[in-house]
Amino acid sequence: MRLGPYDIQLVGWDTPDPTPSEVAPIALDAVFAAAMLIDCHVFDAIGLFDERFFFYYEDIEFCTRARRAGFQVAYAPDSLVEHVYAASVSRVAGLREFHLARNRQVFFRLQHRNLQRLWYTLHEVPHLLHYIGTKLRRNAPADALGYFCGALLGLVLPLPSGGAPTR
Repeated sequence: MRLGPYDIQLVGWDTPDPTPSEVAPIALDAVFAAAMLIDCHVFDAIGLFDERFFFYYEDIEFCTRARRAGFQVAYAPDSLVEHVYAASVSRVAGLREFHLARNRQVFFRLQHRNLQRLWYTLHEVPHLLHYIGTKLRRNAPADALGYFCGALLGLVLPLPSGGAPTR
């Protein structure tokens, strides 16, 4: 994925994979933790995953710290990984959206300070309304409510203390 100042762009999402023999590893800003291979030197340098996130965005925050420390984050097109989408949260309607929205707000608030945080919040309101509207049009009111509540908590409550524990 590519990280913008106020949003994330998924790279290769819902597109056919390139022919592995034709593509070298592709440098990205972040990758999903479902299929990360991490050298132990990275943990030694930057610590572990940040426990403030619990579900979602912990991988993006980890990749951000790794890149700041000079490590490269890349996607290997010749890899094949099977991942059960949202298996941890699929039994409770709206739970995935709650954590996704809350942690999105926490992640971007941690990335910005002062006036930039205000600009992020103003940018986030249309995104929030669009996402909730999409869920309501798809007849998923629990998902819409979960996303709204998570976003509200992530935007309004003080940022959680803590950070990434060290090994």
